[in-house]
Order: sequence, then C-alpha cells, then structure tokens
Amino acid sequence: MKKILTNIAFTPEQTEALNAMEGVELAHFDDDMEHVAAIAEDVVGFHPFGRAQYLKVIELCPNLEWIGVSGTGYESLPTAAIKERGITFTNARGITSPAIAEDVLLKILFQNKNYSRIVKSMEEHNWLRFTEAEPSGELSGLTVSIFGMGTIGTNVASRLQAMGMYTIGFRSNPGENPHFNEIYTDKGKILEIVSRSDFVVCTMPSNTSTHGFFSKEVIGAMKPTAHFINVSRGTLVDEDALVEALQTGKIAGAALDVVKVEPLAPDHPLWDCKNVLLTSHLSFWSDRTEDNLNRFAFEQMLRFGKGEQLHNIVEL
Repeated sequence: MKKILTNIAFTPEQTEALNAMEGVELAHFDDDMEHVAAIAEDVVGFHPFGRAQYLKVIELCPNLEWIGVSGTGYESLPTAAIKERGITFTNARGITSPAIAEDVLLKILFQNKNYSRIVKSMEEHNWLRFTEAEPSGELSGLTVSIFGMGTIGTNVASRLQAMGMYTIGFRSNPGENPHFNEIYTDKGKILEIVSRSDFVVCTMPSNTSTHGFFSKEVIGAMKPTAHFINVSRGTLVDEDALVEALQTGKIAGAALDVVKVEPLAPDHPLWDCKNVLLTSHLSFWSDRTEDNLNRFAFEQMLRFGKGEQLHNIVEL
C-alpha cells in the first residue's frame, strides 16, 4: 500500500476520508527515521506540519513523488535535492495571507496612532489627557508602498485602500492588480518609490535575487517620517543599516515580525530601539491558522490520492 507520511492532526472524518482512498493510506510521522526507513519503499507523499528532516526523508524514500509544506517560504528546504529527484513540491501559499495582512494593518495603526505611548501610560496607571499626548495620525491620504504583490501583498493593499491609503506596488513581473494605485517592476524606480512612501511594507519572497533588497541606499532614501514594516524574511534587509537609521532618526520607526537571525539575540540593538515594534515571527498565527492549513493539506492529499492536479505547485 502506498503511503503519505504526515504528522498533521486531522479530524476523525478527514482521516477516514483519506484512508478510504484507493491504494493510498496515511502513515504517522514523528521524525523517527527508523520508522521511516522501515516503510520507505511505500512512501510516495510527505506533508508534515512544522519543521522536519526533509533531506533525510528524501534520501530514505526512493519512490517519493510529492512533498508539501504547511507554509509559504521554503528557502531552508533542500530544494536542490527535491528538484534533482523530480519530486513535485507544493506550499500553502495564500492560506495565511489574511492573518498576515491583518497583522500589517495592526502594525501600521499601532505606529501611526502612537500607541506605544498609550500602552506605557496604562502600565503607569496614568490617565493620559489629550493635551499631554502627541496627536495620533490618520491613515487616509497617506502613501504605502508594498514590495511583493503576491497573496500577502494583495491582501495588505486591499485593506489599506479601504482605509483611504494610496497604494504603490512593486513586483518582479508585470501584471495588473486593482488593489494598487500604481504598479512598478523597474528596479530603477525603487528609490523614488520609497521616497514617496509614509509606510514601506516588505512581503517579498526570500530568494537569491531578493537578499539584501532593502539596502543602506534604499533605507536611506526613505522619508524621516516614514516607517518600515517587514513580514517576509530578515535576510531581505540590511539590518545594520536599519538599526542605524532607527537610532539616528533617519526614519521614524519600524515594525518587524522577522529578523536576520531568529530568535533575536537578547543583546541585539533592535530590542533597545524605542521606535521599533517587534513580534516573534507570528504574524501568520491566528485562531484559524492551524485549521486552515490542515484543511488545505487534507484537500491536497485527496487530490494526490485521486491523481488530480495539486494546488500551489512550486517550480524550483
């Protein structure tokens, strides 16, 4: 019997439906490579939730046809080995985009409304009168540039447009998108775009062409009143240049869900930047995330078992 290795906690109904597939059944995966080796010849699919020993599974399972991941990014996976073996690879692109977009909106509102001061006054049991507080900002009419116009960037843009913001999108390939007022693909326009922006949002994928994309030059072109937001990967940003810009007031602030090395070291200077909002790579995590990812994995496994076209096939 062909097997799909997974550690996903499906509902009893989902498990029953998957095991009812003709010629294919689920096999429990808990990173025990001895167990994998014992059934390796029968394994044709591998779709875990969370981190796993992908390369080891690939090496052990000679008949592996498909690998699915419960996430969008795959820069840490052995993509060369997957491609060399001709294994179909899929991700969960789009499943967590609404949650991430809401997180970006929260970060923008938190910074624009100066809520760090409000939280501080609450912790101090201080009834902060409006005459003592800095006026909060309004989003309507402000400009946001979103670098990366995939499902996350589009979800972000649609929400910000609804708030009356002017949206500028940057992508590598041309194409229309109604949620952006302007769209650019020319890298020669990057400095101009960020110089016009009140908020610069990074939702780009992490790959060799995007590493270090937000360089010292790009960060230096931002307005001193602008904020930088990153919900993609820390490798896209020159972190030293960002810290310098924050410490010297070259930009107003940043909201970061990701950093170059995670977890962030306790002595990293970002912790002490008063104009930074840090979250620990959890923008995707909501009360619906696990259910949504599991439902998508369930549908993918059904399609795989029936020999149907899989969603979100990634060309490596």
